[in-house]
Amino acid sequence: MLHILCGDGKGKTTSAIGMAIRAAGRGKKVAFVQFLKGMDTGEIHILSQIKGIDVIRNDSLTSFDYKSVPDIDIIFNKMLDSIDIKAYDLVILDEIAAAYKYGYTDREKTDGFIFGFPKDKELVLTGREPNIKWIERADYVSDIKKIKHPYDKGIKAREGIEL
Repeated sequence: MLHILCGDGKGKTTSAIGMAIRAAGRGKKVAFVQFLKGMDTGEIHILSQIKGIDVIRNDSLTSFDYKSVPDIDIIFNKMLDSIDIKAYDLVILDEIAAAYKYGYTDREKTDGFIFGFPKDKELVLTGREPNIKWIERADYVSDIKKIKHPYDKGIKAREGIEL
């Protein structure tokens, strides 16, 4: 099944992490692939310690800093290519919606990955403003809406809470 966790609210990645932990707890194999978040985040420390969860990311990137890394599209396409779909029960593509929207993944390759994903496995896509064709294909779509957020008052992300 295809799950999409989208919207402008806090909790898309957190929800996906919950799914990863639940699946690993039942003996399933999980690939947690994180786009656009290369900085040190709290979830990576624990996810990489959980049996059954493989974390795939590019640690040289900083959060949503699109212009500082040359060949970002090549890096992200290699990340997609590195996933052996047969080896996993659940694949999470965290922040794939933004990477796709801003052209940091090959759109044809990304769509091929999503639309060719085996129906007997679970695929989770997160990020704001996912492509409409993904939404049409999805089995689950959760729109996480922001009502209030400290960032609106200039409060930066806090370690252990938002990162």
